[in-house]
Amino acid sequence: MAFETDPIAFAELSLIKEKRFQAYEKALSTRSGSATLFRHQDFTINFATTSSTLNNTKSNIGTDNSTQVNVVDIIDVVRHRKLNSIVMKLDVEGSEYEILNRLLKTKQMDKFSKIWCEFHPHKIRFGLTKHILLFSRLKLSGNLWKVKNWD
Repeated sequence: MAFETDPIAFAELSLIKEKRFQAYEKALSTRSGSATLFRHQDFTINFATTSSTLNNTKSNIGTDNSTQVNVVDIIDVVRHRKLNSIVMKLDVEGSEYEILNRLLKTKQMDKFSKIWCEFHPHKIRFGLTKHILLFSRLKLSGNLWKVKNWD
């Protein structure tokens, strides 16, 4: 299962023809509905989808090329999955803190055996504080071992 927010990147991802692979043109979030996708400040030069984010505090984005996208609550995705069966790679350009905190708050972290995450503490407002608080909550909840940094 893959969730890709950017329509340009999703067009490429949807070319994968594998029975066991499902791609969704949505962003994982802490709620369902729609949100603004902010693209890299150089988007008009190279039309690259890297660094696109829902987080409007990220330092390398611009607002000129933003677009509305669909979002799905992470809880709606994992609610009916078996315990300890999900491995996830989470790269949501600054929104990983809110998503992981939502999993902790709703006690859905038990559904995961491992979460590989690309963190962006130095690219978003209050990122370092969010990073420290998240890892403190993970440690206190006994889930610290499940979350690994993807460099």
